[in-house]
Amino acid sequence: VVQLESEFSDIQSEFEVERIEYIQTIQKQEKQVQLFQAILDQIQPCLRRDSNYFNLDKIKNEAHWDEDNQKWILPKVALEKTTMPFVETV
Repeated sequence: VVQLESEFSDIQSEFEVERIEYIQTIQKQEKQVQLFQAILDQIQPCLRRDSNYFNLDKIKNEAHWDEDNQKWILPKVALEKTTMPFVETV
């Protein structure tokens, strides 16, 4: 019985250490996400309006996760060439 109690206590201690490490990892990741969001908020106004990356919400919607390679696939950067209609002068 004493041995079982000792093993149980050891397992509880290991579990608590792992739980604390997981919480710390989550907190670090949350801070990193907040940093990246702050950077995006600062640079977004600097992006060209004719770039598809000007609309970050659209890019987020078009991005998809590649399970095989464990990475995000983002749309290619594109510039939308818009031309003004020609108006004849009289």
